[in-house]
Amino acid sequence: AVKYTTEGIVCFRVRLAREESGEYIVFEVEDTGIGIRPEDFQRVFETFEQVDRRKNRNVTGTGLGLPISRRLVELMNGRIEVKSEYGKGSVFAAFLPLVKGDPSKVAHSETANRIVTNGAAKVLVVDDSSVNLKVALAYLETHNIRADTAGGGAEALRMIRQKQYHLIFMDHMMPEIDGLEAAARIRSMNAPWCKTVPIIALSANALTGVRELFLANGMNDFVSKPINAVELNRTLLKWLPRELFTLNKSPETKNLPAPDGHTDAGPIDRAAGIANSAGNETLYVQLLANFRVNHRHDITLINEALDRQDYKPAQLISHTLKSTAALIGAQALSAAAQAAEHALGSGDLRLTGIRENLEREHAAVLNTLAEMIPADAEQTSFGGELDKTKALALIKKLEPLFKINSTDCLNLLDDIRETLSPAGPEAAQLISFIEGFDFAEASAAIGQLKKKIAG
Repeated sequence: AVKYTTEGIVCFRVRLAREESGEYIVFEVEDTGIGIRPEDFQRVFETFEQVDRRKNRNVTGTGLGLPISRRLVELMNGRIEVKSEYGKGSVFAAFLPLVKGDPSKVAHSETANRIVTNGAAKVLVVDDSSVNLKVALAYLETHNIRADTAGGGAEALRMIRQKQYHLIFMDHMMPEIDGLEAAARIRSMNAPWCKTVPIIALSANALTGVRELFLANGMNDFVSKPINAVELNRTLLKWLPRELFTLNKSPETKNLPAPDGHTDAGPIDRAAGIANSAGNETLYVQLLANFRVNHRHDITLINEALDRQDYKPAQLISHTLKSTAALIGAQALSAAAQAAEHALGSGDLRLTGIRENLEREHAAVLNTLAEMIPADAEQTSFGGELDKTKALALIKKLEPLFKINSTDCLNLLDDIRETLSPAGPEAAQLISFIEGFDFAEASAAIGQLKKKIAG
């Protein structure tokens, strides 16, 4: 690196030096300034000293920089050397010895590796948004984790009374029992494991001080939403018991292009949405359909709450809309929902402009979804002739996936529609359960469908 000043040029270099005593990394600073006389070399390392005060009369400083630098270098078993030619410039070089380290003691040495569990990790994800739950399941499955889910704090508490978990991901803002209260109740339970189980906050509020809020209320860590694969991997690495996983080299990440017919311009950035969906385009399409069904009436619900001056529900709806809109790549809608959430949370009820912007962005997203997912694409056809052999083979492949709550079944939806649809309404119901990530119901439904086809 080179820096040009009114007094001359300063160069900064780093190099490796091999000497009889060992290897050193050398940090050098060279300037084209006034230089130092040989007899003044030692004086520059004395405290509160400046040599050649006449020529340095316009240079401010205490004369402490070099003495402090030399002391720091000596504490690291190094040395500082000076070379200078009076009137032409100087070179200061700090030699620090290179010592062989222990890679196992490097705190971040494993973060480049992706953890893969042995399948025994018991994880619970708590979130009132079905969209967020689906994405969490997909991300966790890339680590061979088949997680349980709860749609709120009350349901989570019931599940925790019945089953012991290694890790709990807890959404922050939820109706009735929020994440903070749920965490406090877990910590107060009689079961000893509830006192120590890691509880990781999930929140779209990545504000200053929010981590401290979670830690002060019985939680152990914080993961922001939309979920980031690297951050999730770091969290699992930090909090899951070491005997439950191995470390694999992370695959190279690639930019995901937008599929044909769609660009990143407009109300929905499809490429960003796919990236937020663990890179699973099939999952992303399901999230878009889910968003259209579950959030089409959000503006009506917010306006109704505001009209009756019931501001808390309006804030919670805005909060969830903010998170799920960001998840599918609808950044403008997410920002508009965030503005509404912030205004309602701070007591600023002058919402005219904010409401208009939120309504406009919400309508734009719904219109875009209508183009991306035509309504007739959701209709299931029951035409064609049923191939029993092929249908039973597909059912055999699906049954174990439902039992472990595997999102891999999403990749088989086209095959399911093509092969099982001729079986009638039972197939439509099965597809509905799969699209809704209700794998327990899907497991029961496919059992009935199997009996019908085999009989």
